Amino acid sequence: MKQPIVKPLLNGKDWQLMESYVYACNDGRTVFVPAGFIFDFASVPRPIWVLFPPATGKHRTGALVHDWLCASGNVPWKEAADIFNEVMFKSGVNYTKRNVIYYFVRMFKVLHKPDPRQDRLKVLQRAKLMQAKEYYSNVI
Repeated sequence: MKQPIVKPLLNGKDWQLMESYVYACNDGRTVFVPAGFIFDFASVPRPIWVLFPPATGKHRTGALVHDWLCASGNVPWKEAADIFNEVMFKSGVNYTKRNVIYYFVRMFKVLHKPDPRQDRLKVLQRAKLMQAKEYYSNVI
């Protein structure tokens, strides 16, 4: 699976996607993440970084796709988590680690707050999705 091209930001927490990233879901839909998207790979509490470092490991690509789906609001929360799980599977994340991460994501939905990036993303998203639809069908 192709890895996203990213760069760390100076705040030491966030990353920026340098080239648009495309993921083909098992159900035939396409997730198009536009270049320039700023994300944190995974909102992992610092004490757990020893087990699940947020910006390393095979779950990185899934975390990017999940962050985009949550920030854009294109799909419901559970569906974003399910796609995250699918990407981790395709990325070769082992069964135990994948399921631990997936269930933590699902369990902590109650702590999730609306993403402050959504308003800003709507403008970016409209323009980028129009471009993406020229090349991919079923873009989410």
